[in-house]
Amino acid sequence: MSTLRVDNLNARTGTKITIPTGTTLYAPGAIIQRQVGFSNTQFTLQTTTMSNVITATITPNYAASRIWLTASVNVGKRSTGELQFSHRFLRDGNPVTQQLSSARNGSTGVYDAFRCTGTADAAYHNHHIYYAYDEPNTTSTVTYTFQVAAPDAGYQVIYFNYGNHTYTTLIAEEMGK
Repeated sequence: MSTLRVDNLNARTGTKITIPTGTTLYAPGAIIQRQVGFSNTQFTLQTTTMSNVITATITPNYAASRIWLTASVNVGKRSTGELQFSHRFLRDGNPVTQQLSSARNGSTGVYDAFRCTGTADAAYHNHHIYYAYDEPNTTSTVTYTFQVAAPDAGYQVIYFNYGNHTYTTLIAEEMGK
């Protein structure tokens, strides 16, 4: 392998430097690729069992890469009372351990992150964003899933993408490490 040492790169003509097809430029800390799961379909959940909200699939270019996960979830309620749920990210069905919130009641891989305490408010909807990162140590395709569940059966129905005019996304970004 050859090493090219330079202080600056500039395009010979114009302002664009092209990396040939089939070649990847590796830059630690830079985003190598981004894959997005998207849904604007309204659906509801009322369960204490972790249930899938959205998925995104990514095939890392490098085994040493870190995958940064961002779930942007449009969620709410349509009646009075408290709304609360816990969440987690999965990689190929297994909890991602690098959640960026704290574990609920010692539960492995289950995290509190949403609580609407305005019990008199019958119509609360908002976008909420959740983060995690993972180091899958593979160049094989992986599927990430964002899940939620109510902490107990007494909580009301959780609405996602109410009115089909809002959206929920799961973004998986491969970052050089």
